[in-house]
Amino acid sequence: PTQSSQAMGNSDSHTAFVEGVKRLVEEDVAEDDHQFWTALFTAPLTVEDVFEVVSPDAVRSLRKKRPRNLQLFLRKMASTMADVCAAADEGTLPLPSNMS
Repeated sequence: PTQSSQAMGNSDSHTAFVEGVKRLVEEDVAEDDHQFWTALFTAPLTVEDVFEVVSPDAVRSLRKKRPRNLQLFLRKMASTMADVCAAADEGTLPLPSNMS
């Protein structure tokens, strides 16, 4: 697929990710809301997309308005990264569905 068709195909994922980050700023998110966290951390986005949405201003806003959500976000991110590293070490790292 071309880059433009990939970007168009990811527009729903991008929108969902943006909405998820907005939700983190606007309301408390439970640590055990697995559907929310899974959707947030499995969205097929580029690094550029993530850094565009999770900008320094967004992090500052999250720290100010919902520090508990920032804490959960960072813990979930660290846990997800540890899982990816462990899977890579074991040679069992699954490819995202759009890459298989």
